[in-house]
Amino acid sequence: MYNDPVNKLYIAFLQPIVTELNRVNELFQLENANAVKLTDDLMAMYQAMLSRVMKPCAFPRLSALLEYEVIT
Repeated sequence: MYNDPVNKLYIAFLQPIVTELNRVNELFQLENANAVKLTDDLMAMYQAMLSRVMKPCAFPRLSALLEYEVIT
């Protein structure tokens, strides 16, 4: 399975995404988590996910990122 170049590409693309999702998930499972830090981490993860599939010029400022409707 790992010798297939297509599978290697999927793993190379998804590994950082899964790692980031796990990190943020663990933060949300904390008993006394800082709500502001959680929001910042969630926004950073959201921005990182969108930057993987969209051109960075699509979000010249943070408000453009917040106003973007993912599902149309």
